[in-house]
Amino acid sequence: MLEVRVSDQQNGVGERLAPLEIVDDDPTSPSGLRAQRGLRPSSPMASSLGEEHSDPNDPMVGRTIAGRYKVHQRIGRGGMGLVYRATQIGLERDVVIKVIDAGKLAEAESEQLKKDVTRAAGIKARQLTSLVGMGNLDDGRSFVAMEYVEGSSLARMVSKRREKGKRPDMRDVFTVIKHVSSALNAAHTGGLAHGVVTPYNVMITKGSELRLSNLAFGAITAALLHPKGKGPFHDSIYVAPELSGDPGRLSPAADVYSVAMLTAELLSPSGLSATRGEAGDQVTEALNGRSPQLGQVILSALS
Repeated sequence: MLEVRVSDQQNGVGERLAPLEIVDDDPTSPSGLRAQRGLRPSSPMASSLGEEHSDPNDPMVGRTIAGRYKVHQRIGRGGMGLVYRATQIGLERDVVIKVIDAGKLAEAESEQLKKDVTRAAGIKARQLTSLVGMGNLDDGRSFVAMEYVEGSSLARMVSKRREKGKRPDMRDVFTVIKHVSSALNAAHTGGLAHGVVTPYNVMITKGSELRLSNLAFGAITAALLHPKGKGPFHDSIYVAPELSGDPGRLSPAADVYSVAMLTAELLSPSGLSATRGEAGDQVTEALNGRSPQLGQVILSALS
């Protein structure tokens, strides 16, 4: 199980939290983390965007972009585009570069992304990945640079655990949700709603801490992917259903819905269905045997 120790560190908004301490009792586990179990194939958590998709022939590898970032490796592909590991020149620190190739940004969209990234960069919380900067490539595509988190996504970890017939215990669940909620509290206080709080965007570092990633991408994801009938606002079970019809309704209340669905996913023995209707029915099943107070909180957040 995930062991938890109390920390004296603060999260940047004044609340003391306990980091996740992951004990490596399985030497075959990837990334040095104890193997945690996998979801059934129909689950939306069955694959992780955190998985590496390295391609040494990618033309971005080896380039220096914007005079600031030396690209070393392609590490993934998301709905918005390709993801790279790079070094920030001068500071010599690892960063993630997300290149937006889902479509060329219109002027208004570019300004919105710049506004959201600038705002997100000013929000300081230990449970949020830091935004480093943004810019444009020579071909006009936009990119965003952010803190590199070495570890594993929550999706992958829970998936590995379920492969062994286990699931997170209640202490683990509450620890994860407390960290995610703290990150969202900082974001909401700073004037941003996340919009895409999914197990793919929750990372557990090798240092056993939680990071919520991809703050500032909600509006641009909606603008580029939703009109094409793609992306998390279109079909993710973790995203508030009202955003499917109108992503412009993104608000802190939508993040509360996402946290409730994330909680239900962690409580479910086999994982929630990727279909919204089926997943909704399975939430009740996941709450069977749990305290009535917990069930009331979850169902109220989903209503």
